[in-house]
Amino acid sequence: MSIQKFRNVAVLFLGFGVFSGDLLPVAAANAKDENAAAVTAESQAMSGANAKSEAETLRLIRQDIVAADTLSTQAKNVRIIVIKNLITLRGVVESQAERAEIVRISKAVAPNHRIENRMTATN
Repeated sequence: MSIQKFRNVAVLFLGFGVFSGDLLPVAAANAKDENAAAVTAESQAMSGANAKSEAETLRLIRQDIVAADTLSTQAKNVRIIVIKNLITLRGVVESQAERAEIVRISKAVAPNHRIENRMTATN
């Protein structure tokens, strides 16, 4: 069993028992990541000519998202994947406003990148 599958099983187990429905949207989003064609953090190869700029872009976006006081912890933990000029945002956030704020932050940090918004809002 892969680590990703194990993590999904653990999240589903915790969501089913201890945390009731709180983590179930997260588990559903993790299950979507099992799609082989999907862009994942593992596909973000940090080697080659773009590695340094991709890592720096990722760091700056994450730093600004974590610094935003209006975002929930769930929103601050979205997945950010940078490959060349494409930024993919994945995960579950609490509202459409959080979703829009994360996209806005990403565009502000990397205005020349294309943003692929794959986040889902629970409300």
